[in-house]
Amino acid sequence: MKTELRGRTVLITGGTSGIGRALAEELDRRGNTVIVCGRRTDRLAELRERHPGIAVHQCDLALDDHRQRLADQLAKEFPSLDMVVNNAGIQLRSDVSRPIDPARLRAETDVNLIAPTHLTSLLAGQLAGKPGATVVNVTSALAFAPLVTVAYYSATKAAVHSLTISMREQLKELGIRVVEVAPPAVDTELGGDLRDDPTATHGGMRVAEFVAATVAGLEAGADEILVGLSQQLKADPEGMFDTLNSMFDRG
Repeated sequence: MKTELRGRTVLITGGTSGIGRALAEELDRRGNTVIVCGRRTDRLAELRERHPGIAVHQCDLALDDHRQRLADQLAKEFPSLDMVVNNAGIQLRSDVSRPIDPARLRAETDVNLIAPTHLTSLLAGQLAGKPGATVVNVTSALAFAPLVTVAYYSATKAAVHSLTISMREQLKELGIRVVEVAPPAVDTELGGDLRDDPTATHGGMRVAEFVAATVAGLEAGADEILVGLSQQLKADPEGMFDTLNSMFDRG
């Protein structure tokens, strides 16, 4: 079923930077009501200043009560909500050959896996029955073949891929479509933990190119939007594993 991307009311988590912000700006340009949830108040203020039509909500998705508060606010302020984009994520280096700080693992678990699961469950009742109601889960090419340098991040995204399949069945009876979008490496600040200069470009796909592919896939009615390298990694995860990991220094 094709998705109309005009006149919608859309929540985008992690929407103050990277692909979340670019998608928010594109959907705002198309005449949708866009709500961005983000943790950093300075970035929310800057986004609102540049795009007055975008509503912003401060929310740390790692916290249970913040997710509940967000859901309550949306029910009151945006009853027409009909699309949720679970985009927020963090990517940290992890290597079990040396002791890992469990707090880093919890941070990735809370934001990458628990947040989209819990938030979707809180918003399902509000979405139910609305024409074209949609949940979009942003996973990763690494959901299909892991990058060893970010082993735990890869595992959380593999879990969200699996979760998305189950969500699709669970929410079908409520008339809610569930879409998975799997980005390749996109040139954003995600993965700054791996770079000496977190703000430096790493040569990934241009954000605009990724957003264009995502919007095209949504409009075409795809349930799974595999962008760039994601297609090859899903088609041949074992064969692509060495190729993928040879591109990155594990040091």
